[in-house]
Amino acid sequence: RVFGNHNNQALAIFHIAWSFVAAMTIASAASGFGGLAGQILSSRPLISIGTISYGLYLYHGCVPLTVKYAVVSGWLPESFWVGWPFYITVLSTTLLIGYTSWFVIERPINALKVFFPYATGHDRATIASAGTVRLNPP
Repeated sequence: RVFGNHNNQALAIFHIAWSFVAAMTIASAASGFGGLAGQILSSRPLISIGTISYGLYLYHGCVPLTVKYAVVSGWLPESFWVGWPFYITVLSTTLLIGYTSWFVIERPINALKVFFPYATGHDRATIASAGTVRLNPP
């Protein structure tokens, strides 16, 4: 529970405040972060994580289940299912799968972009106007 008495008004204020914080974060990110935050976000480790972030997103939910299966099957000791061994195993396995996915699947697919050039501004306008559906035809 966010609020003990389920005060709807307080919950609404919380959601509005959280939405405002999220919007400000997105607006700041769009213009680029400066100072210490910019230095941290442009560090090599975080750029590397950002590069494989799609793979992390895809695989992060399966890894804990796989670790649990490995423990239940006897492939890993039971100590790997609790505490730090679990978290370290899940994190390192997810990162390994994310990097493997980047180098084996994603990067080769990204290399094919040279064969599919992006549309120019004029092309986009033409495509957009051709796909417009008019609800009140003339």
